[in-house]
Order: sequence, then C-alpha cells, then structure tokens
Amino acid sequence: MEIKYKKLVSFVLGICFTIGLSAQDSTYSFSMQQCIDYAKVNHPQIKMGNADVIIAKADVKDVMAMGLPQVNIGANFNHNLKIATQVLPDFISPSVYGVLYGERVLNPATNPPPNFGATPVQFGVPYSVTANATLSQLIFDGTYFLGLKAANQYVNMSKLQAEKSAIDIVENVSKSYLLILTTQENKKLVEDNLIVINATIKEMKALLANGFAEKLDVERLELSQSSLEIRAKSISQQVVILQQSLKFNMGMPVNYTLNLTDSIKGIMAQSNLMTAANFDISQIQDYKILSQNQVLQEMNKDRNIVGRYPTVRLNANYGQQSFATKNDFNSLGSEWFPLSSYTVAVNVPIWDGNARRAKIIKAEQNITKNELMMQNLANAATLQFNSAQVRYSTSLELMDLQQKNLQIASEIYKKAAIKLKEGLGSSLELVQAETDYKAAQISYLNSIYDVLLANVELKKSLGQLK
Repeated sequence: MEIKYKKLVSFVLGICFTIGLSAQDSTYSFSMQQCIDYAKVNHPQIKMGNADVIIAKADVKDVMAMGLPQVNIGANFNHNLKIATQVLPDFISPSVYGVLYGERVLNPATNPPPNFGATPVQFGVPYSVTANATLSQLIFDGTYFLGLKAANQYVNMSKLQAEKSAIDIVENVSKSYLLILTTQENKKLVEDNLIVINATIKEMKALLANGFAEKLDVERLELSQSSLEIRAKSISQQVVILQQSLKFNMGMPVNYTLNLTDSIKGIMAQSNLMTAANFDISQIQDYKILSQNQVLQEMNKDRNIVGRYPTVRLNANYGQQSFATKNDFNSLGSEWFPLSSYTVAVNVPIWDGNARRAKIIKAEQNITKNELMMQNLANAATLQFNSAQVRYSTSLELMDLQQKNLQIASEIYKKAAIKLKEGLGSSLELVQAETDYKAAQISYLNSIYDVLLANVELKKSLGQLK
C-alpha cells in the first residue's frame, strides 16, 4: 500500500512539474532587441525565406547535375510467347535451278522453273535476358553553362528576398513594441492622475464638510475622476490587443505571455538616433532586388541567344545477353554474349519558326521594363528619404516644445491646486489645469514615440534597418 502511495505521489509531482515547465516555457520577458532577435528566428516569413535559399541552392546542384555523367544500369527478362514471323522470298530454289540448267541436267524448255513464292520464317528464341549499363555525357551546350551561372544568381536573389522579409519584420516589431510602451505609459499617467484626483476629492470633501467648499466643486472633480477611470479601462483593452499584435509580428503564439522589459524613456536614452546621413540608393533593399533581377533578365536574353549554338552529347551502352530455346529454359544464363555501342550526337539548330527570336524580344522588353522600375524606385526612395528626414527633424523640434509645455502645465496645475486649498481658486480652474496637464503629459510622451518611430523610418529609408 505504501509503495502504491509513493508511486501516486511521484506521478502527481511529475504532472505538476510538467505543467509548471510548460507554463514557464510560454512566458517571456523581452527587451525590444530580444523581440527582434526572436522574430528573426521564429517568424514564418523568415523560415520560408531560409527555405527558399535552401531550395535555390538545391536548384544549382540540380542544374549542375545535367552536365555531369549520367550512369544507369538495368536488366530485363523477355519471354516471346509467339516469335514474330517474317516472310522471305525463296532465294535458294532459283539458284538450284540455275545450276541444273547450267549443267544441262534440266532443259528449260521442257522443265520451266516453277513459281518459287515466299517462305515464312521465325528468327529468335522464346527466352532472353539482357543486362546493360548506359552512360550519357553532355559535351557541349551553351545554355547549360549559362543556366548554371543563372542558378547561382538566383540564389543571390533568394537571399535578398529573405533579407527584405527580415527588414520588414524588424520594422513591424519595433513599431509594435514602441506603440505598446507608449500606450502603457499613457495608462500609467492616467492612473497617476487618478491617484492625485482621488486625494484632491478627499480634501475637497473635507473642506465641504467644514463649509469651505461648494458641492459643485466636488462634483466637477468626481466627473473628471469618472472620465479618467473610463480612459484607464479603454487603454487597458488597447494594451491587450497591441500585445497580441506584437506577438503575431514576432511569430510567437498569441496565447503566450510576453512581458516588456524596456521603457519608452529608456529606449529614448539608449537609442542610436540618426544625425546627418547621406542617401545611397544602392543600399535600399528593393533596389538591390531589382538590380539582381536585371542580372537575371539579361542572362535570360543571353540564354536564348546561345541556344542557336550546336549541342554535342555522348551516349554509350554496354551489356550482356543470354538466350534459351523453348525446350531448354535451364540453359538461360549459362552463356552470355556481349553487346556495346556508343553514339556522338550533334544537334545544330537551323530553323525554329522564329520562336527563339520572339523569346529574345520578350527578354529585351523585360530588361527595359526592369530598368524603368529601377528609375521609378530610385525616385520614390529619394522622396521617402526626404520625407523621413523632414519628419524626423520636425519630431525632434516638437519633442523639445512639448517638453517645455509639460513644464509650464505642471507649474500651472501646482499653483491651481494650492489656490484651491487656500480658498483663492475654484475647482473649475483646477479641473481645467489638471486637464491641460494631462494633455501635456500625453503629448510629450507621444512626441517621444514620434521621434523613435521617425528614427526607425529614417533608418529604413537609408537601408540601415537591420
């Protein structure tokens, strides 16, 4: 009985440990950089991009194999249920009659030759076994060498596409993280203001009980208190939704628990803010992709051009055969007869109905289209950089102004609270000052978020977001 009890306890403890371990594995506390690092490993787009690179490398090996020797071995057993019959003319009887006439054994006049007709004959035996090995080797094909080079360029394209996906994910994760921190700070400001206004209401009620304040003053403060409580609940719901959005952008299951360890001001203090920067279109990922696509389009044109050249291929075969007659099946395999051959095949394209010319024209037009896309992208990327630069510098200026406004609003609010306590001011004045102070706090916090967001977009417009 004691042994069973110990086994039961061990079983329950094992389950509890497993559950605890699972719960621990689904809870994370990440900084913004850790969220980015997690996304770079776990996001489905990253994994698919890595898979595309592996596939492209496998395609290179597939193309390379076309130029390597192709060796195959095989064997087959053949049973001719009915051996094919062929009809041959009687070429023996005319020769015999010719000899007889020549030796004057027969007289052609009295013994004319009969109608010899044809004789049905069968060649072959009912049973045969063949074992052979074949070799095929490409000797020369212009499209092969160009295709091999194009396959390697396609690997580079796959890598560029994977890098673009990573940049987009870094941008999305950074923006989501910063937005959550800003929203959480806004919630904290509302909760701090609630603490302050609750204390003020308590003081006003005490003054009202002693006849030093009016009931209207208390009611105004309670209305402001109710508005703050509603706003706090609304922000809490926003934070939940934004956290799930962040986890989705990271490739993390949305039912996991994610705690953010950074603060908006901490990121601001540690952030590597942009200074003066020079725009270089060659660093933009989309431009790199179009440039690589240009290389592929030009190689596609060259592939159709070299398709006019002759191709040379070697085919070789070696094997052994064994035969057996109908009444001697056991002799099959006792004696083997060799067979071997090789062929050098040369194919010279002469006329294909202008199909290759049509392909060359299409390739040339695709090259022209890609050049136009590159020109348009360069113009659009320059516009994006200029806009990001203006927004970034404007955000810095507005942040400084919002910081000054916050200091002024704080002083006004403190003075209004002192005046109300001393009976020199009204609750309306305090509520208005408190509203302005809250708005200044939120505006300043949002201005920090705008600076960090503009910094991310400016880095992306410069091709520096990694």
